[in-house]
Formats: sequence, structure tokens, C-alpha cells
Amino acid sequence: MCIKIIRPEQQTEFNPLEPLETQVEGAKEILVNYDPIDPQIDSFMVEMERICKNGISCNIDIKVNTNNYLNGIRFERKIEKIKRKLDVNEVVKGLTKFHSETDRKLNEISKICAREMDE
Repeated sequence: MCIKIIRPEQQTEFNPLEPLETQVEGAKEILVNYDPIDPQIDSFMVEMERICKNGISCNIDIKVNTNNYLNGIRFERKIEKIKRKLDVNEVVKGLTKFHSETDRKLNEISKICAREMDE
């Protein structure tokens, strides 16, 4: 088991044939035990990049055990960069929702003012 998805009640192994966002529902953390010959590592990285690119929320703690492999350290750094990008995505989503709500309320105020001027 190279990549474990940990939920409060159970642990499951990462399945490269299933989308990551469905696998991590309700999960608290992901533990990656880096092994350079495990094909799950590449699949997991592809899934993380896809999630980031598509703007899918993924607020899960990801811990990487590099096992003192140089590529394991590189993998850990890539995961950290992707997590930062995911955090930025969340901030952008929050700002977008805030601006949308503000525009909606300003539009309501504008309609109220327009009705009062017609009277």
C-alpha cells in the first residue's frame, strides 16, 4: 500500500482508475509512502494536477514519506506546490462568490432606487 486515504472510520488505498475527488470524500488526510517503482505515484500526481487545473476543492492534509529518495523529495515539493495552488484556487472562489453577492445586492439597491425615482 503506497498511497493511503485516511477517513475517521477506515483507510483505503488510492485507486488510479477512479477520480481522486470521489475517493477523498470525507477523508482527513492522505499518506504517501514514496516508492520509485510504484505506478500509483505517477497516477496520483496526474490526479492532483488535474484537480488543481480544474479548480476542484481538495482540503486534505497530504503527508509524504520520501524514504530518502531524491525523486521522493521532488515529489514532496511538487505536492506542496500543488497544495498551494489549491489554496489559491479556494481564495479565488471565495472572492468570486463575494463579488457575485455584492453585485447582486447592488443590483437590488439600484432597482429599489429606480422605483423610488419613478414615483
